[in-house]
Amino acid sequence: MVTAILFPHPPAHAQNGGNIVDRLDKALGVKLPTEFNNKLLDFVQNDTIMRTRSATAYTEDFILNEMKKDW
Repeated sequence: MVTAILFPHPPAHAQNGGNIVDRLDKALGVKLPTEFNNKLLDFVQNDTIMRTRSATAYTEDFILNEMKKDW
């Protein structure tokens, strides 16, 4: 319920399969640099908290929202 209020769109991982990098590439419509992909995958695979669905969803949402901002 809280997630639905805070994040009106379902998390990217719930909409399609693949790893976090695959989902971000698809959601952003761009291919992220290989170095970033490797660092992100390594972090997700080796961090205990990032192995949880909620942490991964939060991270994906954070990255997607940051990418929408005017830098």
